Amino acid sequence: MTALNPEFLRYVAAGEPGAPLLDAMDLDRYIFSGEAVRSSQDRRLLDAIRALGSLGAQLRGLAAGETPPAEAPTDLRSSLSTVQAAISSVVVAPSIRHAVEELKPAVDALRPEGSDGDQTQARAAALAMRVRDLSRLLLRVYRAGDVGTDAHPT
Repeated sequence: MTALNPEFLRYVAAGEPGAPLLDAMDLDRYIFSGEAVRSSQDRRLLDAIRALGSLGAQLRGLAAGETPPAEAPTDLRSSLSTVQAAISSVVVAPSIRHAVEELKPAVDALRPEGSDGDQTQARAAALAMRVRDLSRLLLRVYRAGDVGTDAHPT
């Protein structure tokens, strides 16, 4: 058996925020009620994560040459709008909101006019990585039940 973390022991000590955990007769119900309190934010955050996943998949398709560059901007803008709508309904750190706002000019820059396909594919691949990183950051925020830090994903 492993030793309990001293921070956890302080958290559940009498008079501390976690003390009710030790008094709960039905720990499952106590945990479920805590999840239910956070669920409205979590669902919206999950919507944002799903929307980012969809955007990332479209960008990867463009980067791999599976999506014709002429069709990509409309589809990407539609997915980006879904991401923006989802993120606007949750409380997140300003840096996360800013990172989402920065996606629009990057998506707009993928227009095929005046650039060769290789350039568009390379930009799409780089943007797909940014979207992946942002999605991972939001997933950490979701799991932590927090708004995130002001660390800016690159």
